[in-house]
Amino acid sequence: MEEEVVRIFLEGELGGAAKYKKLDPSLVENASPGSLNPFFLFLDRFRGNVEREFDVYWVDGGKPELFSAAQVEPALVVLSSRYLELVFVFRQILGGIPFDDYRSQAIERTALRVMAELAVYHGNLEFAQQAFIRSLIGEKKHVYDWSGRWIGELSRQPIDEGFVANWFFGLAHEFGHLNAASHPENPQGFFSESDARRALDFALSDDTINQDLKDAIRQSAESPSSPLFPQRLIVEAYADFFAIQILIRATPFLMEKAGRTANMYAILTEVEQSMTTLWILERCKSSVQWAMRNSDYSQDVELYVPPLAFTARGFLVRQPFEIVVTQTMFNDASAENWLTV
Repeated sequence: MEEEVVRIFLEGELGGAAKYKKLDPSLVENASPGSLNPFFLFLDRFRGNVEREFDVYWVDGGKPELFSAAQVEPALVVLSSRYLELVFVFRQILGGIPFDDYRSQAIERTALRVMAELAVYHGNLEFAQQAFIRSLIGEKKHVYDWSGRWIGELSRQPIDEGFVANWFFGLAHEFGHLNAASHPENPQGFFSESDARRALDFALSDDTINQDLKDAIRQSAESPSSPLFPQRLIVEAYADFFAIQILIRATPFLMEKAGRTANMYAILTEVEQSMTTLWILERCKSSVQWAMRNSDYSQDVELYVPPLAFTARGFLVRQPFEIVVTQTMFNDASAENWLTV
């Protein structure tokens, strides 16, 4: 795709303040002996799993977004440094360092500030003010976070299980979307529509949701625009599992390059944290998008849908994930039929 077209597309998606550059995979081949750039090593090792041509663009400034565009050729994956910073912040909170006594409060307040940041980029200044002020009320311990605050520290972290998850889980998820878009038979052959509907049943088994609301949610799930629509659930779950498999393979690969040995139990912990962090950031984004469309906070159905969709995705991924863990940890060849990458 022509650079001018890329520029117009990225500025439209990210805002005019964003600075971006295409990451050149040839840098791996031309690197000096002994050099170790985990980002380019990751791209060089795993881009073939996508099974189509694509370019990765690194973005500084603009919206803290991670997304892919499969409808262009070559496809695009956009990775924001600010997105990686937010992943790092939430992972630090979830890991309890140093927020053990204030973890729930820190997650809620940081999420509100992320929503405020996203709302500014979307032009909803009223929502941004409300979210930011609410994040400050009664605050006893402050999470110091602003754009550019963490990316340097993140780059200097040792190459371990957490480093690989922070940098590459979201990217691998977008790889899964590109693969699914180019080969729609992959997700359809992996999860069926009946699987997706069972996942919705599981998500709606929550007793705190009344029956009238459950019926309304089921009805809304028949719309192709709903995150609970069976085909959308299937594609998202496929991308989730695609990312999990990449992470399981990438972590030992990159740690070995750094002269270290990966611990499978640590990798599985990082997978869980990565899924939780992905859910938090997706929830922040969907909340802002909802606020852009609605002013009536009694519209409960749309507010319930994103977390229910994530629960349903987790239900779909659970069985193949358990099988891959068995195969990986115990060398059980019977699990090979589940592998997609």
